[in-house]
Amino acid sequence: MTRDLGFGEMHSVRHGCGFILVRLPYHFTAEKIKRIMDAFLEKARDEELLNAITVVEVGRFRIRRLR
Repeated sequence: MTRDLGFGEMHSVRHGCGFILVRLPYHFTAEKIKRIMDAFLEKARDEELLNAITVVEVGRFRIRRLR
């Protein structure tokens, strides 16, 4: 899990792993980020996150499967 948009290894995630990119405003407090991440983790299924890049944003998340 990272906030780093320039993370160079996103495309080389190992088989069976996933990558979560957190795209939230930097002014958000830790408590607000925790609430958003808790909501995301309640909705997302583990098997959806495997072999995928997931982008978490305010009010939504997107999952893109890796080839």
